[in-house]
Amino acid sequence: LGCSHNITDFSRPLGNQSLGRAIFLEHSFYNHSCVPNAYLSCNVPTIPDESVSSLTAEVHLLESVKEGDEITISYIPMSGLSNQERRKTLQEGYGFDCNCSACTASEPSISLSETMDVQSVREIQYSCNERLLSQKKGKSQPQVEHSLHQAPEEKTSNDNDYADEVEQVISLVIMTQHGIRNQGIPETHEVSIESHRLLAMAYSILEDWAHAKEHHENFLKLVDKVTEQGLFDPVALGIQLLEYATVLK
Repeated sequence: LGCSHNITDFSRPLGNQSLGRAIFLEHSFYNHSCVPNAYLSCNVPTIPDESVSSLTAEVHLLESVKEGDEITISYIPMSGLSNQERRKTLQEGYGFDCNCSACTASEPSISLSETMDVQSVREIQYSCNERLLSQKKGKSQPQVEHSLHQAPEEKTSNDNDYADEVEQVISLVIMTQHGIRNQGIPETHEVSIESHRLLAMAYSILEDWAHAKEHHENFLKLVDKVTEQGLFDPVALGIQLLEYATVLK
C-alpha cells in the first residue's frame, strides 16, 4: 500500500481521524509533503446506495500554483504532530524518510522528548470524545413526557444525568491538561489542541456559551501558531470554525 491514501474522518478527535487507506489510481502520483499545497478529500458513502460503487476522491489546491510547479499532498493526518511522529508514521506506513521543509528544519516546530507520554493522553481523549458524542446525541433526541404521577425529583433526575456525565468529562480533560503541562508537551502539539476542542464541545452541550467560546478561541489561537508552518489539516480547521460559529449565534 505504498501508494495508498489515508481515508480521514475530520469529525473524529485529532490523532484518531484515520478510517483506513485506499488506492486511487489517478491520485497515486502525488508526492507527500508535511506542508502540502493541496489536500485530498475522500467522499465516504454513509448510506448504502447502488449508484455509488466505490469511494471517490478529489484534490483541492490550498494555494495558487504556476504551470510546472509540483502539487503535493499529505499522506497522513498531521494536525499538531511532532516531527518525530510524522516521520515515524511515514516510514512505517510508506517506507520513506520525509525530507520536506518542515521535517528538515534546523529547529522543528513541534518536538517531543522520549519521556513524554502522549499516547496515554490520546487514549483518554478518545474516550472523552465518545462520551461527549453519546451525550450530545442523547440530548438532541426528543424527550418522553414525564408521567404526572412521578415525584418532582424523578422528573428532573433523568434531565440531569447528561449534565453530570459531561461535568465528569470536563474534569477528566482538565486533569489531562495538567498532565500535558507537567510533562512539558508543547502547547501546539495535537493533544494540547485537542483538549480545547473537547472542552469547547462539552461546554456547548451544557449551553455554557461563555466557556465554550473561550475554548474555541484557545483552540484557534494554538492552530494559528501551527498553521504558520502549514502543519494543520484545513478541513479539520474548517469543521471547528463551523462549530465556533454556532456558539457565536
